[in-house]
Amino acid sequence: MADYDGAYKLVFRHVEVVRDTLLSRFKMEWTRLVDWETLEPFPTEQVSARRVPTIVFPEEESEEELFDGRAAAAEATAEGGGPSPGRQTRRFDDDVWRVKYKATHRWLYFYLALEFQSTVDRWMAARVQTYRSLLQERIIALEPSAKTVPRGVVIVIYNGEEPWTAPTSLEAVLEPMPPGMEAFADPASYPLVSIEAIPDDELVPGENVFDLLATLEHCEEDRAALDRLAESAEQLKKRDLWRSFVTWFIQIMSSSRRGSIRLSQSPGMNPEEEFGMLAQKIERKYAEVEAKSEAKGRAEGKAEGKAEGRAEGKAEGKAEGKAEGKAESVIRVLCARFGPLDADLEESIRGISDPARLDDLVVRAATVASLDEFAGR
Repeated sequence: MADYDGAYKLVFRHVEVVRDTLLSRFKMEWTRLVDWETLEPFPTEQVSARRVPTIVFPEEESEEELFDGRAAAAEATAEGGGPSPGRQTRRFDDDVWRVKYKATHRWLYFYLALEFQSTVDRWMAARVQTYRSLLQERIIALEPSAKTVPRGVVIVIYNGEEPWTAPTSLEAVLEPMPPGMEAFADPASYPLVSIEAIPDDELVPGENVFDLLATLEHCEEDRAALDRLAESAEQLKKRDLWRSFVTWFIQIMSSSRRGSIRLSQSPGMNPEEEFGMLAQKIERKYAEVEAKSEAKGRAEGKAEGKAEGRAEGKAEGKAEGKAEGKAESVIRVLCARFGPLDADLEESIRGISDPARLDDLVVRAATVASLDEFAGR
């Protein structure tokens, strides 16, 4: 089964994707005040020795498992209660990033809450407060002597099929404060990036890898998405993102949410081989769809040809089907008058595609004295 969430988390481990997401969706003054060369993941190792709770989310597949389809090899160790070897856990810290302000060299912290679920979480605003508190705990552990602590920004990135309807403000989900207690309220909100809701004309996929990701998601046809990714191969390879994007793309195409492509991944395959296999799958799917459509057109045309005789088909498939229907009429008339036909004569009649000629042959079949006369022998 495709790991839709894991595929997205894999892509968002890259600094280029995080940076381009922020630049694409937050065209604000602060984006010009920070030094993007300093953008980096949260330095987990610097707080590991301090008493900061470690928040571990459920196990997910590692990049190698997502790409190669390898399963975890062993159970968790009894002492630490840790994850199985070969299986990668995602901690809260893994989704925290920071970037420095140019003027003050102070850090601006972000937590990227990736929400890929089938239903909208009405209580996300409340959950964001928990995320923000956890983020500030970690910042304090990094800078215990600081007199102030950055607020930290929690950004919700959502790619569910339903429009996001949950309130983005905590105030909207809290009960009113009792009279006189309003001063103790601390309403807060969170920025939302809903990938499905981004207008196509705002996306610049040739320059921004997040915009490319969103563009691929917006493609309604698998073939169009495949072509778009192929066009972007060099762009992604230069930024060392090709493998992750191919892995992500395969998982998206294989997901039940996306639809109909089922790709079994094999250990040891490189991105080019995986991409080529997916391309073959997609082309095969379209060939099957086109074949079914053509067969349907022929069937409809055949039925119409039998019923209407000289009426013209509305499409190429119908025209061909109508010709086949007329040929069948010729054969039936001949068989009714002279008995079973020899294989060569029957084959020659079926090989005629000109409806007008077949119309003449129907008349001829009904009026000739013998099969030899019909065949012009």
